[in-house]
Amino acid sequence: MKTKYHMTRDENIFVAKRNIIDYIWKSAKLEGLAVTYSDTEAIYNGMSV
Repeated sequence: MKTKYHMTRDENIFVAKRNIIDYIWKSAKLEGLAVTYSDTEAIYNGMSV
C-alpha cells in the first residue's frame, strides 16, 4: 500500500522551493517591505524586478 504522503523527488524539490519563497516573502512583509509574492519569486530566481 502506498502512503498518502509519498512524493517523488521532483515533487519534494518543488515544495521546498515554494516554501523558501513563501518564507522569504512572509519575512519581508513582517519587516514592512513592499514586495509582492511574484517580486519575491523573481528575485529568488535571479531576475530583476
